[in-house]
Amino acid sequence: MDGSAPAYYIRNGYGDGAHNWIIHLHGGAWCYDLHSCSKRRSTILGSTKRSLDEDIGGFFHGVLSNQPEVNPHFYNWNTAVLIYCDGGLFSGNREKPLVGKGKRYFFQGRKILKSQLDNIRETTDMPQGRQFILSGTSAGGLSLILQANYIKRFLPSQAKVRGLVDAGYFLDQGSIFNTSISNVQFKALYSLHRPTLSRTCVENQPAGKRFKCLFPQETMKYVKIPLFLVNSLYDHWQLSYLEGVSCVYDDTKCGQSQHDVILGFRNKMYSALNKASQEKNGTGVFANSCFGHGQVILDYTWSKAQIDKKSIAEAFYDWYKDDQMTSSREHVHADCKLPCNGSCPTVLANRCVKNFMKASPERRKRNAELC
Repeated sequence: MDGSAPAYYIRNGYGDGAHNWIIHLHGGAWCYDLHSCSKRRSTILGSTKRSLDEDIGGFFHGVLSNQPEVNPHFYNWNTAVLIYCDGGLFSGNREKPLVGKGKRYFFQGRKILKSQLDNIRETTDMPQGRQFILSGTSAGGLSLILQANYIKRFLPSQAKVRGLVDAGYFLDQGSIFNTSISNVQFKALYSLHRPTLSRTCVENQPAGKRFKCLFPQETMKYVKIPLFLVNSLYDHWQLSYLEGVSCVYDDTKCGQSQHDVILGFRNKMYSALNKASQEKNGTGVFANSCFGHGQVILDYTWSKAQIDKKSIAEAFYDWYKDDQMTSSREHVHADCKLPCNGSCPTVLANRCVKNFMKASPERRKRNAELC
C-alpha cells in the first residue's frame, strides 16, 4: 500500500513432498477508505519494509507446520506464505495512487499477487509441481475465494489443485445497529480499490450491487477448483466487528439480546455453509462450535479440534484424497450448538483473547485470526 515491493516467505519441501506445494494467503481484515487504510499503511498490513524483522516462525503452524505429529500429510511440502499488504483482499486494481495527508496509497493487490506468484515460479521448481493446496485464513481465505481462478493460471495445467478456506466465509447480513457493516465496508472497498473479481459474477449484478461479488455467497459458485471450508459457527471476529456484539469476548457480559444475535449468527452461518456445499459440487465443510476465528494455522485446532471424533486435519485429508468427489455430503461436518464440543481449546482461546484485547489496534487486526 505504501509502494514497497511485494514479498513472501518460503520453506522448501523435501522427500515425497518435494514436488508438492502449499500456497497460503495471509489474513488481516481490510481497509475501505483512506482513514482506515492510514492505520495500516506503515504496518506489515500495508508495507513490506519491516518484513525481515518479523518472527516468521509464527506463520508456520497447523497446515503449514513442518512437524509430522501436527501435520502428518503435508509437513514436508514446499510452503509459501504470501504477505498481505494491500488491504484490498489481493484484488485491488486501481491504476493510480491516491494521496492523503501528503502520503501516497497504492491499491493494486492483484498486481502484488501476480508479482509474488511470478517470482515464486521463476525462482523455484513450482512449474514442475504436481499437487497444490491453495489456502488462506480470514481475509486471506476470502481472498482465496475471490482469486482462486486467477492463481490457478500460474500453476502447471496438469497439477492437482485444491483450496482450503479458513475463516473466510464472511456473511452478507445485518448487525445489531440495523445496518449491514459488511455491506457498508465492502461497498466502500469496491469503490476505493476497484478490485478485479469474477467477470461472470460482476456481470450478473446490477451496477450498484457489484460489490456483492466480494461476498462468498455470491462469488463462490464461480470458483473452478474444489474448496474445503473451515469456519466456526461462532466466529467471534465476525460477531464482534461485523455484527456489533462487543461482549463476545466475555460471554458473562452478554445480555439476552446479544445471546439471541449470537445464536442467530450461528444458524445463519450453518445454513450458508450447508447451502454452499449443495450449490458447488465437491465442496467440503468443517463447521464446528469452537469459539474462534482461524483454525487451520494453529497446531491445536488443526490437529485436535474435532467433530464426531474427526479432526480438521483428518477431515480435510479425507476430502483432499477423494478425487472422485462422488458424495460431497460425506465431507460435510457440522457441529452441534455451543457449548457441546469438548475438543474446543477453551484454555487456549481464553488466553488468546486476553492477550488479543490488550494489544494495539493494528496488532489486533493483524492477529485476529490467531484467536
